[in-house]
Amino acid sequence: IFFFDDTATTEIYTLSLHDALPIAINDALIKELGELQKIVAKKQSDQYSQIAKLEKAKAALYEPDTTLLNTQIKTLEQKIIDKRTEWHTINNKKEEFDSNCPYCGTTLAESKIKAAKEKANLLKAKELEKIRTEGKKLFTELSETKKALLEAHKKSKEIEVQKTKYQKQIDTLKMEKIPEMAQISLVEAKIKSAND
Repeated sequence: IFFFDDTATTEIYTLSLHDALPIAINDALIKELGELQKIVAKKQSDQYSQIAKLEKAKAALYEPDTTLLNTQIKTLEQKIIDKRTEWHTINNKKEEFDSNCPYCGTTLAESKIKAAKEKANLLKAKELEKIRTEGKKLFTELSETKKALLEAHKKSKEIEVQKTKYQKQIDTLKMEKIPEMAQISLVEAKIKSAND
């Protein structure tokens, strides 16, 4: 067992006001610095959160794909051209009527020839009406598809405007200065000069 005999000193060390003041100032500055850093961290977190929300909203915007609509329009336009061609072909077709019976070769009565012509004209009229009705349906579908394409282009422009708006907000937030950052620099400079 070892015993140490270390006598206690009777000297009292006191801090003068001159010595204590920098410590108190440093403590206050360090506390102020900590508070400012908390404020800056919160504001930066809010800023990053707002930027993330805007980026997400911007990414959620998508432009409509007009490729399908353009393809449908071309297809419908071609079908309409084909229907017009078919209508003109049938309309310009002249029916040839042989006045002789195809079986026995005898001359047919004028009334039978007239009835055959009327029947042929009626069939031709029905066929032309069917083509016209189909053409009208195609034209209506074409008009609706063109309208949808115009709406898609309008929506694309609106989306571009919205994307630009979001981007401006994002850029503004990124450039926004947090005033407490300058205060932090001042407090850090005061702490440094107090320690020197």
